[in-house]
Amino acid sequence: MNYENFIFFESFQYKHTFKFIRTHLMKLKFFARRAVTYLTIANSGMILFLFLIGLKEYNINIGNMLIPIFILSAMLVIVIGWLDYKFGLFREEQKYVFSNIPQLEKIDKIQEDIKEIRRKLE
Repeated sequence: MNYENFIFFESFQYKHTFKFIRTHLMKLKFFARRAVTYLTIANSGMILFLFLIGLKEYNINIGNMLIPIFILSAMLVIVIGWLDYKFGLFREEQKYVFSNIPQLEKIDKIQEDIKEIRRKLE
């Protein structure tokens, strides 16, 4: 049995397994982040409910208005998010985040080199 081939096979298998696990962990992280977004919305509804219940001390009864107020507040959050995107704040934030990743600059350079090589071949 050739020991060098065994080491190569073993390391290859571990690298493949690690890549598989890492990919699925990233998917789970993405799904968890999305779930946190929805949980935040539900949490906002619960806080609104507690606030409206607290108004009963002052003889203000808004119990029937809980769902319409929650829907209006959710719509307000959506409009604010849309305005954030429309005014370009989201894009600027993404540019800043991605500008701090040096690997992306290398990828851009590689893509430019590939385009240049394709132009020369045509």
